[in-house]
Amino acid sequence: MPPPRRVARQRQHVWAGYCSTRSQAQREQGDARRAALAPEEQAAEDAESEAAYRADMADAAREPYDPYEGKYQEMAWEAQEEERSDE
Repeated sequence: MPPPRRVARQRQHVWAGYCSTRSQAQREQGDARRAALAPEEQAAEDAESEAAYRADMADAAREPYDPYEGKYQEMAWEAQEEERSDE
């Protein structure tokens, strides 16, 4: 029987392959759907996607940049772990 750590790595590898295959299939399905569209429909879809992207970027720009944002989250998680370990 292989050691537990090795089995865990094998499981991760299997799931990674599954996710990779599923992602590839979804990309191919999207490419096929897009190829079936008329050029005008493709252009309209591109314009809609670009508009949504620009709206998201504008929304993100409204919030002030905080270079420590991720650090605050890490500190909160560490504090929660300490509380759990103290119990």
